[in-house]
Amino acid sequence: MLRPCRKSIMLPDREFLKEGCRLLYGNIDKYGPMAVNFCRSPCARSYQAIGLVEHHVATKGLRAVTDNFTKVGRRMFASPAIPTLRSDEGTHGGALIAPSNHLCLAPMPVNKKNEVTSQGHDWICIPIRTKGVTFLYVVAYLTPSIGATGVNVVKLQELLNFLLKDGRPFVIAADWNMTPAELNGAKDWLTKLNAGILIPKDVVSTCNSGRLIDYVVVRNDFRDAVLRLEPENNVPWRTHMSLRIIIAHSPRSILVRTLVKPSRLDKLPDVAPPLEWAVAQSRAAAAPILNTGTRDHNLVVFGRSALASFESDALTIGDEYRLWSAASELCLLSQKGISPENFKRYSGRGDQTAFRIGPLLPKAPFESTGFHGEEALFWATMSARVTQLFLLRKRAKGLEQQRNILMYLKHSACPQIWEWAWNATELPEQIALYTWFYRLSGGCLAVDEVQRSLIADSRARSVKAGRAHRAEIAMEVRKWTAASIAGGAAAAHKYIRKADITESPLPQGVLAGELVVQPIAILDAKLQYWNGFWQRGGPLTDNIPALTPLNSDGAEGPADGDGSGCMVLTGADKLMSALKDLRTRSRWEVNLPTPITVEQVTDCLRHLKPDRGLGCDHWAPREMLQLPPEALEGLTRLLNNIEAKGVFPQQVLMNLICLLPKPTGGERPICLASLLYVVWSGIRSPIVRDWDARRAGHWDDAVRGSSALKAALKRRILDECAVLKRESTAGIYWDVEKFYDSINIVRLAELSQEFNFPIAVSSLDLQVHVAPRVVRWANFYSEATPIFSSILAGSKFSNSYARIALYRLLDAAHAQLPDQVRQYVDDLAQVQRGTSNQCYNKIVEGARLLYEGLTEEGLKVSPKSTIVCSSATLAFRVHSKLLSLGIEVSVARGVRDLGVDAGGGRHKPVAVRNQRLDKVKGRARRVSQLGRWCKKASKLYNTNIWPAASYGMAAYGCPPGVIRQLRSTAALCTSSKSGACTTSAIAIGLPPGSDPAIALRVEILKCWIDFWAGNTHLHAELTTSWMKLVPKLKLKATRWRQVGGPVGAAVATLYDIGWKPVSPNGWIQPDGSASGQQWRFMGYGDSCELYSAVEKSAMKEHWAHAATRWSGSGAAGGVDVSVLKRHLAQLERKDLPGRVGLLNSVAMGATWPRQRKFEAGLAESAICPRCGEADETDLHRFWTCPKNLEIDDPAVRCTNSMSPSAILDNNANSVFWCRGLVPQAWVESSPPTPDPTTRMVGDRSLWRPAIYFTDGSGGDKGSDPRLRRCGWGVVRLDLDDPGNPKIACGAYGPLHGPRQTVPRSELYAAIQVLTLVQSGDVVIFSDCSYFVDHAGSMEKRECLCLGRNGDLWTMWWDLRDKRDGRTIVKKVKAHSVYSDLCSGAITLENFRGNALADYLAGKGAELGRVDSNKILSIEFTDGQAWKIQNRLLAILKSIYASSPEAEPKRVLPPVLQPAPILAPPLVRLAALGHKLVRTGDRWRCSECVQCCHNSWLKTWCLGGECVPLALRTVHGMQNVVLGCAPILHPVYPSQVPVGMEPVMTEIVYGPYAEFTAAYVTDMAAAIPAPAIRDPPAAVARPPAARAIRVGRQTLHHSHTILYKRGVYWCQRCGGFAELRGRVLLNECLTRPTREGRQVLRRLNSNLPPTTKRPWPLVEGEGPLEGLLRPYTDGPFEERVEPLRDG
Repeated sequence: MLRPCRKSIMLPDREFLKEGCRLLYGNIDKYGPMAVNFCRSPCARSYQAIGLVEHHVATKGLRAVTDNFTKVGRRMFASPAIPTLRSDEGTHGGALIAPSNHLCLAPMPVNKKNEVTSQGHDWICIPIRTKGVTFLYVVAYLTPSIGATGVNVVKLQELLNFLLKDGRPFVIAADWNMTPAELNGAKDWLTKLNAGILIPKDVVSTCNSGRLIDYVVVRNDFRDAVLRLEPENNVPWRTHMSLRIIIAHSPRSILVRTLVKPSRLDKLPDVAPPLEWAVAQSRAAAAPILNTGTRDHNLVVFGRSALASFESDALTIGDEYRLWSAASELCLLSQKGISPENFKRYSGRGDQTAFRIGPLLPKAPFESTGFHGEEALFWATMSARVTQLFLLRKRAKGLEQQRNILMYLKHSACPQIWEWAWNATELPEQIALYTWFYRLSGGCLAVDEVQRSLIADSRARSVKAGRAHRAEIAMEVRKWTAASIAGGAAAAHKYIRKADITESPLPQGVLAGELVVQPIAILDAKLQYWNGFWQRGGPLTDNIPALTPLNSDGAEGPADGDGSGCMVLTGADKLMSALKDLRTRSRWEVNLPTPITVEQVTDCLRHLKPDRGLGCDHWAPREMLQLPPEALEGLTRLLNNIEAKGVFPQQVLMNLICLLPKPTGGERPICLASLLYVVWSGIRSPIVRDWDARRAGHWDDAVRGSSALKAALKRRILDECAVLKRESTAGIYWDVEKFYDSINIVRLAELSQEFNFPIAVSSLDLQVHVAPRVVRWANFYSEATPIFSSILAGSKFSNSYARIALYRLLDAAHAQLPDQVRQYVDDLAQVQRGTSNQCYNKIVEGARLLYEGLTEEGLKVSPKSTIVCSSATLAFRVHSKLLSLGIEVSVARGVRDLGVDAGGGRHKPVAVRNQRLDKVKGRARRVSQLGRWCKKASKLYNTNIWPAASYGMAAYGCPPGVIRQLRSTAALCTSSKSGACTTSAIAIGLPPGSDPAIALRVEILKCWIDFWAGNTHLHAELTTSWMKLVPKLKLKATRWRQVGGPVGAAVATLYDIGWKPVSPNGWIQPDGSASGQQWRFMGYGDSCELYSAVEKSAMKEHWAHAATRWSGSGAAGGVDVSVLKRHLAQLERKDLPGRVGLLNSVAMGATWPRQRKFEAGLAESAICPRCGEADETDLHRFWTCPKNLEIDDPAVRCTNSMSPSAILDNNANSVFWCRGLVPQAWVESSPPTPDPTTRMVGDRSLWRPAIYFTDGSGGDKGSDPRLRRCGWGVVRLDLDDPGNPKIACGAYGPLHGPRQTVPRSELYAAIQVLTLVQSGDVVIFSDCSYFVDHAGSMEKRECLCLGRNGDLWTMWWDLRDKRDGRTIVKKVKAHSVYSDLCSGAITLENFRGNALADYLAGKGAELGRVDSNKILSIEFTDGQAWKIQNRLLAILKSIYASSPEAEPKRVLPPVLQPAPILAPPLVRLAALGHKLVRTGDRWRCSECVQCCHNSWLKTWCLGGECVPLALRTVHGMQNVVLGCAPILHPVYPSQVPVGMEPVMTEIVYGPYAEFTAAYVTDMAAAIPAPAIRDPPAAVARPPAARAIRVGRQTLHHSHTILYKRGVYWCQRCGGFAELRGRVLLNECLTRPTREGRQVLRRLNSNLPPTTKRPWPLVEGEGPLEGLLRPYTDGPFEERVEPLRDG
């Protein structure tokens, strides 16, 4: 692909950059790829503002346009295009202005929706601030061909009113669609504006029509400020001329405050050994101090804060921290090989926080990543200019304008073409480019044929260059996708989560009803708002009780020199006194924590996220980990010195607060603290965790072993049980406004001492909480502000402080009303259960108590606090009483409680669930986008999509509709094609067990088992509720409508998979026998096999359904995708993405044969297009078509011999022969039978406390999960000869059970150690990270016991708890080799012990090896499947390569599509004479009695003028009405008078149909009928009927009912019914929905209405006697004649 040179015409003229404010105007005809690419070009970057008109983008598309401009550093203000009458999607007009982000704009007024009001129909305005004046830049578009009349008068009047009201100078650039003379005559419009017209010099035509209609209008007193107005030729659009407007005044830039921070060092490679620590320290001490000015400013802010008394100590230890940071930076800089002249760029960690105020600079130049690229843009520009020149020469006008275009082509384009020709490598291309050069520079453009050839050639070159550029971009995107998914996939997760919250990177905000683009002003306003919380109790307030001070001896009493016994303090002095008091008490603390060690520092740094946000010290965890050991020792000494002095360095006492947007609106302040504080708090967090375990109240759910989900589910279960006992529930879910930011630090310090919080921790930690803060918003920073209240959100100890702040209040509440209030950090749920009066009295009493207590603590209750009760009457009673007490709360049927819907036990709210489903749907779309470039993107489903989708689903279960929606989302993540089998797509594209239909049901039952095992005191109540729900939920049709909580969800889930929920912990699985298999669990660890059984039952259901799909036979028991995944991996390694996608499609069943398309109404014939001899089924296409013998491909030739087997076995196993998937039953192997004997090695008496090495092995078939048989091994070494350790004793054996995984064998080996050594201290070395990381994790104990390996983990914890002595688990390097031993990476003892344990584990795996005959059978099946997959690929490749003629689309019945209208529908209807009356969501005309839903008003507008009922009913319907039937039969189109079709609908089928029929009957004899068209003889008009019944249900009279072979359907809406009325019971929609159109297509093709079921009755078999009588007249094969009732 050609590349532009440095002197490309796309680069802006440097002289223009110095002239002033540069504005661009252009009419682009349509905003498309070329316009997007131009906005990315260097030419566009030279303009401060770009105005474009006629973009044709409606309101719904403006968001995408805004995103495009955001990517190139511009804001966008737009007036949307207006819909036209031509089509549904047609638009015209539209205007937008895109100023650069660094251009300073004056404030603009906004409306309630925060939309700029300085816009109108097809015009938009922005106020630009320049040095000396603020002027308005307006772009507009007027309607063509009407001049200064009609709608243009409205637009001109809008502009006139706005500009006169504003009063500032203006520049209007517009497509006026009228000449200057016509505009001058527009009713003195220019005179009223005091403005004149400016036209570019020597320009006679600005559009292809030859007219001068694009020009500028400027206010007369601002005329001299316009320096230049000239054509802009560097644009690709060709129908209109673009204008360059240069204003004399230089534009002002936006001023911003940015943080001075060093560049990251952790991602640079190591190129040299680090500098010696002693040398680095000496150089750091001799280096000058940086940021001295910032240091003085920070000290001023520090002196105004509550930490002023700590200033000297903080500065002293701050100097020590600065020297350590400087020395550490020198070590890293030398290690990274950075030259001394670049040190300043990477230095500054641990120094004073420095800010810089300056203009907002535009983004650095970037490579074009648009749809076309610079080369394509160049040739598009050439095409536009040559076309413009051709039209001017053809009209013989504008000689000077032609000369200007020729000069542009000669002096700007020719050098570019010459360089391309000089660098061209192919001779034809070089000749073509030289031809271009000589034609442009030699004056050959005077010949018309030359111009036409240049136009055609430039357009072709633009298309070719665009395709090449898109291919390059696709390759870059593919590389980025693969890199973003690799490792932890942090970049991919960030991209996916952008679908949740759209954070605008533009520096603008709304203040006082105006849109402001100054970040400093916006941040000052935000800081002022938050200071209202953070500075409460500051110098201006005095509402905090004084604390009892300490004397010099550290005891409570009068302070030295003051005999008053108390200190009278105000404002910040009280906070300062409290912090000093804590610091003094910490020095006298008896139980001081042990000193910090280097191992603790290193371990804490390793557990921090590498990509965590950096604090004000700018240190990253990886950077500290790369320091030499001496530096980490220095850091350890610094931390111990900080604890000894009781103060942090002054650099650490500065917090960075990020304002993150909430999904529900507003912003959440999150702290990014310095890394030094984060490391210290991580090391001391175990002390606080122990305190939490001791002091947590029984009402507190945020304790170890619990979670927000467990707490929410417990509340839902208790509500459900109360309702099942016919009790009432009343709950108030309190929302405390800005809880963390409202906590009083002085009060918190007093309470922390009262509750014995570790004072050594709180004295240091609270210093950071009250340290000055800097607010960051949209990458801009505010000034530092002192803090006198609030604690940091994001600190490790914030939850503990929340517990302290609310302890007294909740303790008092529980003393009066036990078990009514539950706490989870700052979420308070007050729930009362009992009779209605009990709930009312106690909930009101508790609410008053809580409200008063929260108010006394300085916490404000938000009006968002919600009352949720089991009955609406009770809820409104409570609400009325609380309002009388002055407590403002709201009432709702449901509320969000810890991320889960809460409905009081009786209602089943789904708002939160639906929000989650919508969120995961948006995320899944982004995963699908990544999956187009890299198939590994599907792994993001389990780490991103599934956690968000499954959270809280156990509260109310998953009805079939929700499961279908989630399965669709999962299939979307696999990038499956349309028409694919969802079950197959999930099995192929996602890991095993990822199907939501399986995983969700397991998750629901797992939550139930967890609750049952952890709440034994509730077993009686739970059993009663369970037994009430068992018969209630047995009926499938009404099952999920009666589920009211987690108990019902568990029962309904068991019923859905075919199990019998006998009791809460006893279930029966049907296995073919009379009694079935019984499952009973008593506690943790009993559920591992149960989960596997549930998975199999759920999987069996969905695979049985998948087997009924096209080519799905043989899949009823599931399919094995091992061979397919290996095949796909091989194709990906060979970089064959096309074959990967094709193989995926054929395996998922997405490549439909002609017969399947024909049955679906997508093809006119089912005949094979290749041979034309038989219907094209999958069997014919892949095996029996004679054209397959002509395919010259080895994959086809070597499998032709399989055709007889495929023909014979296709009906039973078509999934194997036609999709390449192996039925699961063919490759199943029985699990190893339990062997009670354990193979022992060595002396049995040596099994005693010692060091043991354990290992697990997957055997020689470990890579194939179907053949994997695991073993375990344990070794104790004889260390008498340290140079040659041998086996003292050992054991090995096979792993039992169906789950054969290496982690299970590793865990089982450790269990054998505890079984054989039941007392004494034991050290276990293992190379399995899964076992080592979780073996001592008490926090994850319950979670592990409920997981896949819960049976083994339960055994491990039981044995560990029972034995005497310690059990220590350590990690040994896995897969170590001899070179590791030589390098010292592993000791000889560990190397030998791990190797011997691995050897014994391998011997244990051999004991359970699969039978050799079974192995040969599975390998043979895999080979056959591989060959079949290759055959399917080869045949499909041959079919698609032959490029058969496109199939003609089916001729479907015409469907009238109403065109959108310009005026509102109600206005149009009123103009047509209708007198409208609203009834609910419907409108009715009192004259013509027509009735219509809101969504169909536009259709009603097409019916013409209103005709009163008395004038039109009789004439239009007298030939239709027969007898006195109160319900009319539908009128065929041929029976309606000409022009009356649109107005018949509501009369016949609306709510006034009976009145209409009676009115017609009475008036028929009095009014003569006009002549109407006679119906065709082939269509017999059926008589009227009272009702049509299907079974016991009466169909709605508004439907046009047709019948065939047991199916009733409506000719108009497409609704159908078989055994039940279904949608035909409701009123007809009068127009088919999307599904209705598909039904009508199939019925018109003599096909059943759905692909899921055949015709209910055979050909010729009619309905039951007395209901309907079929007849065959009319355009359909069969119609139905309704009979009268009675």
